[in-house]
Amino acid sequence: MKFLIFFIFAISTALGQNYTCPNDFSLFQNVCFYVGNNGKVITWADARLHCQSLGKGIDLASIHNAFEQAYIASQSHAKDTWIGLYNEAGDWSWVDGSLLDYTDWVKNEPSGDDPCTRLDQSKNLLWNNNNCDGVYGLWPFDTSITQYACRTAATSS
Repeated sequence: MKFLIFFIFAISTALGQNYTCPNDFSLFQNVCFYVGNNGKVITWADARLHCQSLGKGIDLASIHNAFEQAYIASQSHAKDTWIGLYNEAGDWSWVDGSLLDYTDWVKNEPSGDDPCTRLDQSKNLLWNNNNCDGVYGLWPFDTSITQYACRTAATSS
């Protein structure tokens, strides 16, 4: 049922409108998203730099509703994925400066002092705060984060 609602909403927002995205980005709700995979561990800062290198106005993804969350999760192919939420001096903020108007944290998160945020593949891609170096867990079972989600505004044509 959730998928059907998601699908109907996605189709209804796209009909009758002409928007374009940069190459390799996908259009969703008049916003462009890209999920990149580095193939090896990537820090949150390097993921952000990679997004920014793709063009003006592109940054790590901010997520503003359950539909965007579901869309990015579907594009991540069930892998840990950096997003643009970070904690500075106790305040959670989006890197693009947009309003933190939606959250989808794993139960009892955020916790600790880890300032960066990922979609957690072991927790149904809900949000989990993490250290920013791209590795978490205990050796020899540690896990590397290799993916990141980028966002930019679509342009109307």
